[in-house]
Amino acid sequence: MNQQIRTLLIDQARKHTPVTYGDIMKRLGLDHDSPGDRSILSKELYEISKFEHNHKRPLLSSMAMYADLTDHGPGFYELAEDFGFGPKRKLADELFGFAEMKRCAQF
Repeated sequence: MNQQIRTLLIDQARKHTPVTYGDIMKRLGLDHDSPGDRSILSKELYEISKFEHNHKRPLLSSMAMYADLTDHGPGFYELAEDFGFGPKRKLADELFGFAEMKRCAQF
């Protein structure tokens, strides 16, 4: 698990402000246009949320969003489904990611 990303997400939660996937990738020296680098980011975000979920905390990767800050990527909803929160389509429709961001900020 990448502690640099986890710390960034915690800081953003404290500020009640999301961070974009692109900003995280820049900090890690990853290329946003590279499918391999996007895969690395997805795996890191998954591991962070898995760690938080296993410790009964909100999904910290909810603090990461698309550049326009209007939604989370499909990977976020897939991991939420994997962790038993419900079907990914329903979670996306119900704006689960935004509710989880709020939970992170409150935590």
